[in-house]
Amino acid sequence: MRTNVSRVTTTTTTTTTTTTTTTTTTTTTTTTITTTSIITTTIITTIIIIIYYY
Repeated sequence: MRTNVSRVTTTTTTTTTTTTTTTTTTTTTTTTITTTSIITTTIITTIIIIIYYY
């Protein structure tokens, strides 16, 4: 007797999910605040000098 063996192929699909976490550092914020402060101080000083001399 001859038996027919049917081959069953199972395909397993693995989905990998990558999660990207963005971390904002406080140093950049501090730098931005410092830069803004310097610009503001410069503008105020320039205005005071203009008012003083004119």
